[in-house]
Amino acid sequence: TTVEALSRALRSDPVDKVREAAAEALGHLGEKSGTPALIGGLSDQSVDVRRVSAWGLGNIDPSTATAPLVRALDDADANVRETAAWALGQGSDHAAVAGLGRRLHGDDDAHVRHTVAWALAQVDDRAAVPLLGAALKSDRDADVRAMSAWALAQLDAKEAVPLLAAALTDSSADVRSNAAWGIGSIGAEHAPAALI
Repeated sequence: TTVEALSRALRSDPVDKVREAAAEALGHLGEKSGTPALIGGLSDQSVDVRRVSAWGLGNIDPSTATAPLVRALDDADANVRETAAWALGQGSDHAAVAGLGRRLHGDDDAHVRHTVAWALAQVDDRAAVPLLGAALKSDRDADVRAMSAWALAQLDAKEAVPLLAAALTDSSADVRSNAAWGIGSIGAEHAPAALI
C-alpha cells in the first residue's frame, strides 16, 4: 500500500529530504497505519524529519502517540519541541499535561512556551490551571503570559479567576486585556470577589 511504501521510505531512505517528504505525506494522508513510522521519525537524525514527524502525528491522532510526543518535548531543537507541543494540543490526552507543564516552566524558547500554553488549553484538563497561573504570573515573555491568560479562560475554571484578576496589573496591555476577557468569559458569578 501507499502508507507502507511511505513508512519504509521514512524508516530507511538514506536521504534526509526523502524521509522528510515521506513523513509529510503520511501526515497529509491521515492514515493511522502510518503512526508507527512517524513515531520512529521522532528519533531521526534529521531535525526536519523529527519536526515533520511530530506534525504528522498531530494531523493523524496524537492520542496514539502521547508518550513519544511528550519525549519529543525534550528534543534539542526548539522547532521540534514546539511542533510536539502543537501535536499534543491536537489531542485530548490528559497524560500530556505533566510533560507540557514541565516545558512551560523549563524551556528557554518563548515560542515553545507559548505553544505549550496553547496546547494545555486544548487538552482541557484543570490540572493545567496552576501551571498556567504560574506562567501568567512570572514568565519573562509577555506573549507567553498573554497566551497563559487566554488558556486559563479556555479552561473555564472558576479557580482561574483570582489568577486572572492578579494579571490585571501586568505591565503588558495584551496580558491585561486577555485577563479581563478571561474573567468575563469564565463568568460574572466568579468575578466580583476576585476584583474587590
